[in-house]
Amino acid sequence: MAIKETPQATEVFTCTTGMITEKYTFLANGYTQELSQVLVKPMFAIFVSLVGLWVVIEFARLIRNKITLYDILDELLFVILAAVLLSGQGPEIVSQAYNVVLSTMGSIANLALLVGNQSDSGAAAVNGVVPLHEGMKALVCSAEEGVGKVIGMASYLAQTGSITDPMPWLYALALVVPYFFVMVVYFSQVVVAIFRVIMIRVFAPFLIMAFGFNWGREMAKSGIKAILATFFVLFGATAAVSIMLYGVNSLDIGDVPTKESVREMASLQNPTFLLTLALGWLGTAFMVEATGIANSIANSALTNTAVGVITAGAATTASTLAKPVIERAGNFKHNSTKAVGDLIAQMKK
Repeated sequence: MAIKETPQATEVFTCTTGMITEKYTFLANGYTQELSQVLVKPMFAIFVSLVGLWVVIEFARLIRNKITLYDILDELLFVILAAVLLSGQGPEIVSQAYNVVLSTMGSIANLALLVGNQSDSGAAAVNGVVPLHEGMKALVCSAEEGVGKVIGMASYLAQTGSITDPMPWLYALALVVPYFFVMVVYFSQVVVAIFRVIMIRVFAPFLIMAFGFNWGREMAKSGIKAILATFFVLFGATAAVSIMLYGVNSLDIGDVPTKESVREMASLQNPTFLLTLALGWLGTAFMVEATGIANSIANSALTNTAVGVITAGAATTASTLAKPVIERAGNFKHNSTKAVGDLIAQMKK
């Protein structure tokens, strides 16, 4: 009779993806802040040239009775606003908007994730907008902690396997693979969301300049739509992960999983185990679908190309690192089989 395992003390959770996200956010913030300062002066020089051209064109249209003086005054308001922003207030406003956007995105999306994870980790987002470097970090840390629970279940399950009963090893592998992709895809969605906001901030001086003219006002609006779409994508991806984690936390394996409870659950005839496997693959698929929904709502054209590249790179790296282990396991199996065969042959003599 197997001795029931005593639950061990809870280990301190270390968020690897959170540290990467935090460092990336700091680096991106510093880079875009300096770049915005550098771009303002050239853009203002281009803006002055365009204003001169605009005055000539509008005056010619006024003489030809194509427009009225009221139309010119109406356009002049936008030109003055763009001039004020580019003359010195633009970089500060853009920097503040960048911080607020990322912090708000991280805070609101983290609320949905905390519900699914049923955990207090990353709860700084519950009480309002969090600092810039904490919002996105809280997101990936909550997701990593939730996925870590499934990986822990797979570890317990693998420990119950043996040469005579290899099925727990296969079940453990079947659990690890989809949730590994969930973590990689979600991490990719977070850093890509940060990058999208960064790019809008980089283009901000040009968008401010374009906002002053009728021909460029739609581009400025498209920039705002892109930010909204980025928020929708991140929130949708977070909701997909949250639903997945909510289902995992609802599994009937006890408050503290043990080898016995996990092994009892792991079976292709157990709907709970099959649901756990399905939730992993569904979470990945629904995160990708979130981009399409965001495009429909915000009328944008965001893609999952960057997320796909990151995921493919992570999968390739993981398979490369695992290859020596698989080869050693294959050699061990071959040598063990050969040794057993030699032993049987000697016994027959």
